Amino acid sequence: MRWRRWGHAVCVVVLVLAGLLLRLSDLEDPPLDFHATRQLHSAEIARGMYYADLESAPAWQRALAQEGWDLKSVNEPPILETLAVAGYRIVGDEALWIPRVLSIGFWALGSLAVYAAARRLVGPVGALAALAYVTFFGFGVVASRAFMPDPLMVALMAGSLWLAVGWATESVRGRQWAWAVTAGLVTGLAVLVKPLSGFMLAPFWVGLSLGTRGWRAVTSGQLYVAAALAALPPLLLYGVAQPGTTSGQFAGRFYPELWGSADFYAGWGAMVDGVFGTPWLLVAAVGVCLVAHRGALASLWGWVVGYVVLGFTVSHHMSTHDYYSLPLAPVVAVGVGAVLAAVASLVRRRSATLRVGVALLLALGVAWSATASYRQLMGDDFRGEAARWRALGQIFDPSDKVTGLLPEYGHPFRYFGWRSFAAWPSVFDRDLMDDEAPGWFESEWTKRTRGSNYFLITEDERWQLSEQTDLRDHLSEHCALVNDAGTYLLYDLRSSSCRRPGN
Repeated sequence: MRWRRWGHAVCVVVLVLAGLLLRLSDLEDPPLDFHATRQLHSAEIARGMYYADLESAPAWQRALAQEGWDLKSVNEPPILETLAVAGYRIVGDEALWIPRVLSIGFWALGSLAVYAAARRLVGPVGALAALAYVTFFGFGVVASRAFMPDPLMVALMAGSLWLAVGWATESVRGRQWAWAVTAGLVTGLAVLVKPLSGFMLAPFWVGLSLGTRGWRAVTSGQLYVAAALAALPPLLLYGVAQPGTTSGQFAGRFYPELWGSADFYAGWGAMVDGVFGTPWLLVAAVGVCLVAHRGALASLWGWVVGYVVLGFTVSHHMSTHDYYSLPLAPVVAVGVGAVLAAVASLVRRRSATLRVGVALLLALGVAWSATASYRQLMGDDFRGEAARWRALGQIFDPSDKVTGLLPEYGHPFRYFGWRSFAAWPSVFDRDLMDDEAPGWFESEWTKRTRGSNYFLITEDERWQLSEQTDLRDHLSEHCALVNDAGTYLLYDLRSSSCRRPGN
């Protein structure tokens, strides 16, 4: 039996190392491959933190870095940004590969937590399958490299899953306390990183405790201690250090009027299908039902119910942002592991040839998924895109302020071009705003162009002028066209007639 244990350990090490090597491919590619707006949001916060103490930098550069930081809303504590800045200072450069490596490392630790939880719930074979899935499913490979809090959040949620399952399955009372304390702390850290995780972790804990101990759970001191420790980190930050910041989690996201729209459900379905794939979701749903531990079964479905509640709470983002479905990954992985564990149990009774054939098929499936992800990572090269934004920034002086319509709300231009930028609302954004109200255009124009010298529209966004007739008419009638280079339109905003809308 020892050789089996060694073989199992070797498989775990190989899967984890292969996942790390895959994600470390093309490490220095700019973070424009995955939700560039969100990644550059974190990059600009980190830049502001880094340049705040960089006395060797020119004054204008420090001022722009500080401005970019000041303009960012505070929805979550800048944990990853702070760690990235520590890395910047070690290497002496604003190296964007550092937060990428950090996110990759967090995801690897989270995958091990998924493996440990699955081992307790569905056995060693199912645990290997769960580890392989969470390591190599295509969306996760790309998302786990992102400069955003979600990889760390999912890793901590996976840690909460493992530790809570350990508490529920432990028979020694002294060890139960150890599991409960550490599970509470890790759960609290997950909510601290991103409060939205609490939507899934709270019903998960309720389902686990009631499913394991029934109504006796309400008298469990261990459960109360775990709950208190889980509440402590977010309470200290959001309730004491930064009161009221949790409201930023829901600003511009809660639209109950979408609940009656078929487009909302179609969009949500498309997002979750794009993350996991409907066949894998169906396999995982079957697998969750196969989990024998009653408390774990209730808790995993509680996690899913929490995800659904979250979807209705942040309805706009859930139906338009695929990574909002990423927190389902630990549960999907355990479900997939449970199904493959059941298959392995059936195959074990058959011939050795069949067992070897099934093992080879599974290995080929993992290799195919890894190869496809590798080709995607190596096929996308955004260095030229970053260089294009740097070149566009050189058109302006550092003291110039620019307003305009650019992709990704102008974050690539601001970050790589090193220029001050204020985004004009896109057609999509205006659909969510009351732009039909009297005086809306005049008010927005005054607010968004205050202090700006130029209005910039790139070729990708030029189509919006035909949709925003008020903007088009004002620019063409009252603002001087400085340059129509084919790749961008540039208007001078410094004339009095241009600055005053409604002339």
